Amino acid sequence: MIRISDGNRTIEVTPAEFPLALSLSANRDLLTGAEAEADASLWLRSHNDRFFLQPEPGGLPAHHNGEEIVGSVWLSNGDRIEIGDLAIDVRVDDGVFALVTVSSPPIEAARASAPSEVLSEQGPAVPTARAAPVKRFKSRSSGSRKYIVAAFVVPAIGVGFVLGASPVAITVEPSPSSVSLSGTLPPLPIGDRYLALPGTYKIRATLPGYRNLEEAVDVKFGETHSFAVRMRKLPGLLSVITKPDVPADVRIDGTSVGRAPLADVVVDPGLHSVSVLPERYLPLERKIEIAGKGQRQKLEFSLEPAWGTVRVTTDPPG
Repeated sequence: MIRISDGNRTIEVTPAEFPLALSLSANRDLLTGAEAEADASLWLRSHNDRFFLQPEPGGLPAHHNGEEIVGSVWLSNGDRIEIGDLAIDVRVDDGVFALVTVSSPPIEAARASAPSEVLSEQGPAVPTARAAPVKRFKSRSSGSRKYIVAAFVVPAIGVGFVLGASPVAITVEPSPSSVSLSGTLPPLPIGDRYLALPGTYKIRATLPGYRNLEEAVDVKFGETHSFAVRMRKLPGLLSVITKPDVPADVRIDGTSVGRAPLADVVVDPGLHSVSVLPERYLPLERKIEIAGKGQRQKLEFSLEPAWGTVRVTTDPPG
């Protein structure tokens, strides 16, 4: 179980919802999940029941225990995460992994005071004598040889790269605002294509209203590669109300999601069936096309009473 608390609310997520985006709102509050994916700073992931963070290229800079996060970092109890000026404590207790925002980052204060403590223990500095600089003389012939070797080696490396690299074309639908190809050996961009040596690479793409795309591809020697990938829309937010306002179980595609009235239920884009089952009213069902991209939609049900038929017999008849 994973809990995330920002002082005003606490949410619970499961590893099935990973990777989980983390970012800041305009008010410098912590955003998570779907609402954070459009402008993610970090991604929370899990492996073998352990949790780690990965930075989002181009996202807001983040730090782990005072050091900038530039790659994957494992998380442990007592760690401190900083996104911008927001500090987040990592707490692990009885199998529950928690991220809790705090008002001020004491790590910075401790870091600022640390130098004075170290100096007080060291005592006065011991003066040392500087050795006189030794003049070194380089022969002109050795320097010339280096330039000659470089003049042959650099072009040879370039020719070797071109001969060993394969052309790679990437098509992303819909057209993204940014797209990149990266790997252990950086590819060479040429126009709208790349030249890449054999190996595994990652295609990354971003587009407002869509999930950030990250897909691994393999480049093989001597082949021309054309990779086509499709970006997924962010979920939509659906609100369900009934008139009159009475308790009613709300189900989306047959799965109960709570009781009306409901606000901002996260629903994947596409056609969905929404039904309400109120007490003493007839059940209703409607279809709705969820636009996604974080857009809010509202569905209103006008309920009809579930009238019954009563027959009364009198003796004598009358």
